[in-house]
Amino acid sequence: KADALIGLEVGGCNGIEPLIACAYKNIPMVDCDGMQRAFPKINQLTFFIHDIINSQNIVMSDDKGNSIIFEDESTPKELEDNIRNSVIKMKCIAGLALPQIDYQGMIDYGCHFSYSRAWLIGKCIREARKLKLKLPDCLTSFSNILYQGKITDLFRTTEGGFAKGTVEISKFNFSDLTDDYNYQLKSIDKLYIDFQNENIIVYSKINNDDDSPDENHENKIIYAAVPTIIQIIEAETGSPIVTEKLTFGLRVAVLLLKPHPLLTSEKALKVIGPSSFGYNPNNIKESNLLDLPTQDFDFIGKTD
Repeated sequence: KADALIGLEVGGCNGIEPLIACAYKNIPMVDCDGMQRAFPKINQLTFFIHDIINSQNIVMSDDKGNSIIFEDESTPKELEDNIRNSVIKMKCIAGLALPQIDYQGMIDYGCHFSYSRAWLIGKCIREARKLKLKLPDCLTSFSNILYQGKITDLFRTTEGGFAKGTVEISKFNFSDLTDDYNYQLKSIDKLYIDFQNENIIVYSKINNDDDSPDENHENKIIYAAVPTIIQIIEAETGSPIVTEKLTFGLRVAVLLLKPHPLLTSEKALKVIGPSSFGYNPNNIKESNLLDLPTQDFDFIGKTD
């Protein structure tokens, strides 16, 4: 019997599902997850990265009652590949249950206070709306505001069970908005974000008219990359926009939030860094990357 549940990731439906399960079974929910953000692959959980759980005896079920038990996978990467192939056959709708994690493993390699952080960010934005405060002032309490503009182009495709694509954001006159974002990249006419379920890298082009493949990033100035959280929000409301909801014409702002320290180690970056999404890290010049956000909700988890 489980003493408590934790989420795989706090992002999206995966963050809500364990709360429902806890309410249904009347067991506690730990304020913790395996990445304090969203990533598309199961092997990108901190518990797999740091060998806290193995890749065997994992169950996946779909909404029609079909179940698969993964018993013989030797590595987290093999598990991810097999799960991905199976979930495609399940029409990309399935739930997953992992083996138990002991208390010490959760303490040492869980991303603590992930739910509190998400809740406080939401509360901050909600209170700013309610009290008619300046939304950008609220956002800078937990993020860097990188850019604001209008979505002027969008390419997306489904490949190997992933939603991949690029969104183009162009500089736009926000004079009709109540809040003007004091964003960092004021000299940039167009900003681009590559995504694979989640936003992977954010960059501008040296030559905006050059649409040829740029695998070596020779035409890119890259400002941030995973595991930094690259978040697109609606400029007027502060509501987050997930990649599948990106729409031509939306007026948006782009935020950067710092990742959990467990995601920035050399071991973790091999699994969740740019190279894990097909980018050559040697071609991403560190001098181009902006400093990570310095402010955060440091008081989370502390008591008087």
